[in-house]
Amino acid sequence: MRVWKHVFDHFIEEKVQTKRLLASALWQKLAAALQDASLDPRSERLRRPALECAASLANDGTPGGAGEGLQHGIKEGAAAEAGSAAPKVVDVNIWVSKLDPVTSEQCSKSIAAIRRLEEKAST
Repeated sequence: MRVWKHVFDHFIEEKVQTKRLLASALWQKLAAALQDASLDPRSERLRRPALECAASLANDGTPGGAGEGLQHGIKEGAAAEAGSAAPKVVDVNIWVSKLDPVTSEQCSKSIAAIRRLEEKAST
């Protein structure tokens, strides 16, 4: 997670339009990996970096940037898994509601950034 964050932070700093660099299926897999890691009950050392990485992507407001890419991955992934009994990707509100209270408190800034994805999607 930390490596992914570092790589995407570099792209963000350089104003690279990362949304187009990855296929839709890869954005969906990235969203699934971030959500799965942030919800892992076994390791805080995995949950926090996953939320930090997701927040870093979400904070990229560059047109065609990582924020749009993650938003797309979540939207498309949730739609593709809508009928599944155990979806790998869910919308932002469901994702955040599944976080344990301690992680939610510790990562409140990251969660706020992630929630803004949902706000952007509805506008």
